[in-house]
Amino acid sequence: MSQDDPITEIRRHLLSVQAIAALGAELRLRQEHREGDPMLRPRLQEAARAMHPALPDGLGPAQQEAMLAAIGYALSEAAALFADPAQPPGWRHQDPVLIDAIGRASRKIVHDLEAASADRPELRAALRREGGAFLDVGTGAAWLAIEAARVWPALRVVGIDIHEPALALARKNVTGVGLEARVELRWQDVTVLEDVEVFTLAWLPLPFLPEPVAVAALERIRAALVPGGWLALARYAAPAEHLPAALSGLRTVLSGGRPWTDTALEEALHQAGFSAVEHLPTTPVALTLAQL
Repeated sequence: MSQDDPITEIRRHLLSVQAIAALGAELRLRQEHREGDPMLRPRLQEAARAMHPALPDGLGPAQQEAMLAAIGYALSEAAALFADPAQPPGWRHQDPVLIDAIGRASRKIVHDLEAASADRPELRAALRREGGAFLDVGTGAAWLAIEAARVWPALRVVGIDIHEPALALARKNVTGVGLEARVELRWQDVTVLEDVEVFTLAWLPLPFLPEPVAVAALERIRAALVPGGWLALARYAAPAEHLPAALSGLRTVLSGGRPWTDTALEEALHQAGFSAVEHLPTTPVALTLAQL
């Protein structure tokens, strides 16, 4: 980054914002099967190719969907911050399209966990345990819960949330894919979770939880897991470069969470009774595994 000419650097980043918006617009037209304006459409595609020659045609359907969700979320978050820079932290999205898109993108996490189980026999056994159960904290639109039910057919899935607009969409999605018998949805605060020795694996998205909530959640989840059960936690990945790391911390605080360091998270997990803590090099969500 140029230290002598900040205006030039700002303008360069503004071009990046416009390029991302152009790519998102093109992907949205494709997803919605619309032609768009005949004069504008080629310009959107040209801007996308200028970012990388493989864009947008080099993205498969699943990649397009994931990128569209990520772009929509980032632009919405940025616009909300610019419109109200004094806003308090916390996740308050109401738009069902955005909530659904974020949920669809979260399905990758299930596949990251499945891939991690390939060389972790105890985790693999937990994911295939007959009569086992998976707890999805902050289930949102329930797409992560739905994907878990599909990938791990031995497990019953319970999704909990306290954001009613998301739960309404979750109920619709679970019914739409015919998984009502496998996926249970609850309006429930994780800090008052009363299940005891029920779940084989639990999922906890730390960026959306204030520190006291996260600490209380660890205690309740420990009680809710079976002996030897697993907990998977998420943080926004924090790259070594200054700007991406700064933005990762900003996103976490905006979402209502604490930017946990590896050391602080390990200490909190050990105090809650977890052991064998391991950080996985996954992106854009960094996963941590812990076992009782």
